[in-house]
Amino acid sequence: MRTLLIKLPALALAGLLAACTPPDRPAAFTELHVARDRLAPAGDAIDVTEFFMYSCGHCAAFDAPLHAWAGQRQAVRLQRLPIAFSDRDVPLQRLYFAVQALPDPQRLHRRIFDAIHRQHLKLDSEDALADFMAAQGIDRAAFLAAYRAPAVQGQLDRVLALRHRYAVRAVPTLVVADRFVTSPGMVESSALAEDAGQTVEQATLRLVDRLLVLARTGVPRG
Repeated sequence: MRTLLIKLPALALAGLLAACTPPDRPAAFTELHVARDRLAPAGDAIDVTEFFMYSCGHCAAFDAPLHAWAGQRQAVRLQRLPIAFSDRDVPLQRLYFAVQALPDPQRLHRRIFDAIHRQHLKLDSEDALADFMAAQGIDRAAFLAAYRAPAVQGQLDRVLALRHRYAVRAVPTLVVADRFVTSPGMVESSALAEDAGQTVEQATLRLVDRLLVLARTGVPRG
């Protein structure tokens, strides 16, 4: 997918890009060519989409700050989408959508990250996932019904289409207002966090705040 770092309007975007990217460093964000001229309607919540993987340590570290950040912003609609780069990633991708149909999905979402990255559990098969969910107090049959539901495959197909639309090649990746793409990795490469004396996660979310203003008004916030 082509990306374009001009317009919306050109001077405003160029100014924010310059402010967020030290000389001789990669850009901290890109603008999608297909959406470069649109402003978000006043009063509407703006979508922020996170592409993530449960197996990704960076995603695990970013999850709690992102959740807290979104909870403090009523004008933001956070959507998390699990991604798969190979067949071995699909069980955990399918797990996310199954969990959304179960009670207290946010608790289970966090428990999955903890199980993989703190307890080092191997959740790579349907049986292993069902055993894990049973240990969380979820009826095994109810979990398997949600995991095998035909609607889950539709969600996987949708994520694949969006992955190609946004040219997602790494996780975590954030898409802001269907227009801007950034990630902690891009922010780290740009040295934005280092120069601001912030963690990569803090600098990424601060940049997203600025992109939200730009998406709404066309005027970057300092």
